[in-house]
Amino acid sequence: MTMRTEIDEAIAWHIKWGLRLKEAIGSGIIDISEDDAARDDACKFGMWLYGSSIPDFAKNSSEYLLAVDLHKRFHKYAAVYRARFPGH
Repeated sequence: MTMRTEIDEAIAWHIKWGLRLKEAIGSGIIDISEDDAARDDACKFGMWLYGSSIPDFAKNSSEYLLAVDLHKRFHKYAAVYRARFPGH
Protein backbone atom coordinates (compact mmCIF):
# COMPACT_ATOMS: atom_id res chain seq x y z
CA MET A 1 0.00 0.00 0.00
CA THR A 2 1.36 3.41 -0.89
CA MET A 3 1.75 6.19 1.66
CA ARG A 4 -0.85 8.24 -0.25
CA THR A 5 -3.37 5.38 0.05
CA GLU A 6 -2.62 5.07 3.77
CA ILE A 7 -3.16 8.82 4.23
CA ASP A 8 -6.44 8.74 2.29
CA GLU A 9 -7.70 5.77 4.33
CA ALA A 10 -6.63 7.34 7.62
CA ILE A 11 -8.47 10.56 6.79
CA ALA A 12 -11.58 8.60 5.79
CA TRP A 13 -11.48 6.67 9.09
CA HIS A 14 -11.31 9.90 11.05
CA ILE A 15 -14.15 11.50 9.15
CA LYS A 16 -16.28 8.42 9.93
CA TRP A 17 -15.29 8.62 13.62
CA GLY A 18 -16.27 12.28 13.82
CA LEU A 19 -19.58 11.64 12.07
CA ARG A 20 -20.28 8.75 14.43
CA LEU A 21 -19.76 11.01 17.44
CA LYS A 22 -21.93 13.75 15.93
CA GLU A 23 -24.76 11.31 15.12
CA ALA A 24 -24.55 9.73 18.56
CA ILE A 25 -24.86 13.07 20.29
CA GLY A 26 -27.70 14.08 17.98
CA SER A 27 -29.62 10.90 18.74
CA GLY A 28 -28.83 10.95 22.46
CA ILE A 29 -27.35 7.46 22.23
CA ILE A 30 -23.64 7.80 22.83
CA ASP A 31 -21.53 4.66 22.81
CA ILE A 32 -18.22 6.33 23.53
CA SER A 33 -16.98 7.56 26.88
CA GLU A 34 -15.43 10.94 27.50
CA ASP A 35 -12.12 9.21 28.19
CA ASP A 36 -12.27 7.28 24.91
CA ALA A 37 -13.20 10.44 22.99
CA ALA A 38 -10.10 12.11 24.46
CA ARG A 39 -7.71 9.36 23.34
CA ASP A 40 -5.98 10.37 20.14
CA ASP A 41 -4.27 7.00 19.82
CA ALA A 42 -7.39 4.80 19.93
CA CYS A 43 -9.18 5.71 16.69
CA LYS A 44 -7.96 4.14 13.44
CA PHE A 45 -6.47 7.45 12.32
CA GLY A 46 -4.54 7.76 15.59
CA MET A 47 -3.34 4.15 15.39
CA TRP A 48 -2.06 4.87 11.89
CA LEU A 49 -0.62 8.29 12.86
CA TYR A 50 1.40 6.82 15.72
CA GLY A 51 2.01 3.48 14.04
CA SER A 52 5.10 2.05 12.40
CA SER A 53 4.16 2.52 8.75
CA ILE A 54 5.17 6.19 8.80
CA PRO A 55 8.94 6.45 8.42
CA ASP A 56 10.91 8.10 11.22
CA PHE A 57 12.14 10.89 8.95
CA ALA A 58 8.52 11.82 8.19
CA LYS A 59 7.65 11.85 11.90
CA ASN A 60 10.19 14.64 12.36
CA SER A 61 8.65 16.84 9.68
CA SER A 62 6.69 19.99 10.47
CA GLU A 63 3.72 18.58 8.52
CA TYR A 64 3.60 15.45 10.67
CA LEU A 65 3.94 17.44 13.89
CA LEU A 66 1.11 19.72 12.76
CA ALA A 67 -1.09 16.69 11.98
CA VAL A 68 -0.38 15.30 15.46
CA ASP A 69 -1.23 18.63 17.08
CA LEU A 70 -4.49 19.03 15.13
CA HIS A 71 -5.45 15.44 15.87
CA LYS A 72 -4.85 15.90 19.61
CA ARG A 73 -6.98 19.06 19.53
CA PHE A 74 -9.78 17.25 17.70
CA HIS A 75 -9.91 14.61 20.43
CA LYS A 76 -9.63 17.19 23.19
CA TYR A 77 -12.69 19.01 21.89
CA ALA A 78 -14.52 15.75 21.14
CA ALA A 79 -14.12 14.86 24.82
CA VAL A 80 -15.35 18.30 25.90
CA TYR A 81 -18.35 17.93 23.61
CA ARG A 82 -18.98 14.41 24.91
CA ALA A 83 -18.81 15.64 28.51
CA ARG A 84 -21.77 17.91 27.86
CA PHE A 85 -23.97 14.84 27.46
CA PRO A 86 -23.43 12.79 30.62
CA GLY A 87 -25.58 9.78 31.32
CA HIS A 88 -26.34 8.98 27.67
